[in-house]
Amino acid sequence: METELTKTLKKLTHYFKPIMHTQMRTLRYADEVWTPTGIVDSIRFEDIPTKELFDCRKLKHNEPCKLGQKEVGKCCKGCVFYQHAVLETGICVTCFEVKITFEDFKSPHGHNFCGNRNYYVVPKELATKIVDLVPDDIGIITYHGHNYMRVYKECKFKEITEELKCRLLYDGLKKWCDGSQSIK
Repeated sequence: METELTKTLKKLTHYFKPIMHTQMRTLRYADEVWTPTGIVDSIRFEDIPTKELFDCRKLKHNEPCKLGQKEVGKCCKGCVFYQHAVLETGICVTCFEVKITFEDFKSPHGHNFCGNRNYYVVPKELATKIVDLVPDDIGIITYHGHNYMRVYKECKFKEITEELKCRLLYDGLKKWCDGSQSIK
């Protein structure tokens, strides 16, 4: 039986800190989705840049950059001549496991991380108790009440196979279409 806090935290993960800020609908999510290791509380699929353009329009015309830099990126980000474009996108899979108590965290259930990015989502008081127990590649997001969350510990991005992405997308799609899932 899920608590109201668990339901709230799952809901807040759906749109929390997207990789790309865009007007397009690039985020898709599903709760309680099968993964190769079990059911993940919430999973999110979103666009991620795979090929980007970083450029300075002044350097293109052999004009000096306003701060005297000779290469793009060191001073250009605030400059009006700086341009950034996403040329190609891929799919990033983020898994969220909600843990509301230390006992819940210590339970062998619900540590089903298989995404490119993986986070525990916990009340802020729990983060200090678990931070040393969380593997280096797993992040922690803390809940501070009033629908406010922040990253307490950033996760490390990891590559996953296209086959795994397809499997996770398929299981997410089943949730979106009719709420059912296959039993493995």
